[in-house]
Amino acid sequence: RPPPPTPRGAAAAARGGPWLLVDVDADRRTIESRMARRAADPARVSDADLAVHDRLRAEREPPDEVPPAHRMQLMSEDRPGWLDEAAAAVLTRMLAGPAPR
Repeated sequence: RPPPPTPRGAAAAARGGPWLLVDVDADRRTIESRMARRAADPARVSDADLAVHDRLRAEREPPDEVPPAHRMQLMSEDRPGWLDEAAAAVLTRMLAGPAPR
């Protein structure tokens, strides 16, 4: 079994506790919608725009160093209740233990 990738993961594994990397992504429509809202917000603190997002996304590397049994992919959405559903999915996965290899 490969070592956990983070200090928290290592601590959880040493205690025999569960750990899970939650990799959250979003589709293009969701990203564009969020960027448009951000651009219209006079209190925004970030100067990132869609071009910056696209450049960073192109450089992104998937977390392949994390064993699949300890990795969960979630797709973020722009709709009410999404975060509650995502939290429930993460908790359900954590309580079930590592996914089969």
